[in-house]
Amino acid sequence: MELQRLLIWICFFFCLGLTVGGVLVFFRQKEKENLPTVRFLQYYLIMMYAFAYYVMWSDVFIRLLFPMEDKAFISKISNFLTLISTPFLLIGLIMLIVWGLRLLKKKSIPLIIMGSMLAVLLIVLPFLLDQHFDVLQHTEQLFALLIIAVVLFSMLQLVFFPIHYFKTRLKILLILILLLSAIVQLPLIFNLLNQAVWELGYIFLFFLVNTGLGVYFVYVGDFPGPKRERQKAISFEDFVEKYGITAREEEVILEIYKGKTNREIADCLFVTVQTIKDHTHRIYQKTEVRNRNQLATLLRGFENT
Repeated sequence: MELQRLLIWICFFFCLGLTVGGVLVFFRQKEKENLPTVRFLQYYLIMMYAFAYYVMWSDVFIRLLFPMEDKAFISKISNFLTLISTPFLLIGLIMLIVWGLRLLKKKSIPLIIMGSMLAVLLIVLPFLLDQHFDVLQHTEQLFALLIIAVVLFSMLQLVFFPIHYFKTRLKILLILILLLSAIVQLPLIFNLLNQAVWELGYIFLFFLVNTGLGVYFVYVGDFPGPKRERQKAISFEDFVEKYGITAREEEVILEIYKGKTNREIADCLFVTVQTIKDHTHRIYQKTEVRNRNQLATLLRGFENT
């Protein structure tokens, strides 16, 4: 019994670490979080984490805390907690569906309809095979079927159409991770988790595969780089306004920028050379440069000169 308790706590803390890691992966990728596909997968993971803690771990800890209670009573409590956690699961699976559809470069309405029909058929399969199928007694199996149906629906879209951010080889690995998240549910459907060790293994794999999906998608996807705001183009008029250049000084600056000498500028503006020198000295003081080369360098930083 003590060994079982130890395994439970070890598995719990591993799952807690996977949860924290999975959430931090998205919050650290600030430049990607505005992409719809990234956001929807993030919402999916958060909802599935909440569902897993609310259903799987609550069931484990209830049996751990009340080992001597009536098993039928414990089973009813477990099924009740599973049912009221339905919103977490449904919202998460809706996010997964939207994520898969947003990944597609083009969509096929017939394929979406066919995938939806197959998913619905898979969900109602227990009711078709067993007319006495009791939802309260088999809630976990029904939810496992629901997860498999949604995952297979999303996979069906990704298999037949090209997707954003992933080339062929990388896309195959993404599909395999999705497939693995469906395969993990099979032991629950076939009621193979009678032993505590197998149940803990199932819970750990659930967290591991879903976290792996998020990490793989964020770090391997070839996402567009962050959009950088274009710096506002600074014109020569802005330069004049910034440094308080007068109209005559403006004319002198333009002639200096053309590479003319003081004599050539004086002849062009019909003033003396000394006047040009005086204007140039005041320009140097206003712009905090020491010579023509520095002034020319400063002007090159301004457009439309």
